[in-house]
Amino acid sequence: MLHPREERSVLAARCLDSHIGPLLIVVTDVGVAHIAFQEAATDSPVEQLVRTFGALGQDALAESSQLLDDTVGEIVAWLNGELTSFTVPIDWCLTSENYRGEVQRALCTIPRGEAWSYRELAEATGRPRAARAVGSACATNPLPLIVPCHRVIRSDGTIGPYGVQLGLARGSEIKRQLLAMEGVEFGWPPASGLRAREVNRL
Repeated sequence: MLHPREERSVLAARCLDSHIGPLLIVVTDVGVAHIAFQEAATDSPVEQLVRTFGALGQDALAESSQLLDDTVGEIVAWLNGELTSFTVPIDWCLTSENYRGEVQRALCTIPRGEAWSYRELAEATGRPRAARAVGSACATNPLPLIVPCHRVIRSDGTIGPYGVQLGLARGSEIKRQLLAMEGVEFGWPPASGLRAREVNRL
């Protein structure tokens, strides 16, 4: 059972520049809790932290922790192709207990090197008609990269949106880069049913 957000005793955050854009990375005493693209952010990192985590977020950028160091290190290594899976613990404190949260947890079951359709993920969660709800869960994922919503594509095999709610102008291109890094190329028609082609699998 997840603890309420207000029970967290530690919150540490760091801004990271990367080739897919600046990221705000947040950890608690439980695990990594939030990764936010900053490319189109209209609020400062501190304002975002306070809005999301309350008073605990006020000084988060001044805090440090071994978990934050480990998380930033793993994200850098993953983006550089030096790491194929994350080992840092996840704090699901920003994830709801309803179907949206169930889908976000299920994203972690999509193997590296594969791209599932929204419909396939809906079927995997036992609700085959819930593709639209799956899309909403992906769009509101609080932990992109570590919880790999970029591995979900449209049912027609096209890549689909990424970061639309965040205003990412390069969202689809970033998604394509992340998938290509994991060995997934896009062509038409998909080579295996509704799935994108799986190549150079790592």
